[in-house]
Amino acid sequence: MISVKELKEKYPNPVTSITATITDIRKGSYCVGGALCLELNKIGGYTATTFPSSVYLRDALIIANPNLSIDDGEYYADLIIDLNHAGEFKDE
Repeated sequence: MISVKELKEKYPNPVTSITATITDIRKGSYCVGGALCLELNKIGGYTATTFPSSVYLRDALIIANPNLSIDDGEYYADLIIDLNHAGEFKDE
């Protein structure tokens, strides 16, 4: 599995889903949650979009940390999405 530090280094340029255009998405843009999903796709653990909904992100977080409860996964997924929309990438 990959650490948060490694994930940030490997996917250094997240964008907000609010400002991303179709062209950006076609060029491979991703949000913070999308970076996790991209990494899980590479290791064969999960398939989701580069701008996942809170349900997909919750599930990805639980795959990344099986000790995470569904409630905690939902909380962190929503928090990540809210911070991402605000462009607060460092807080995620």
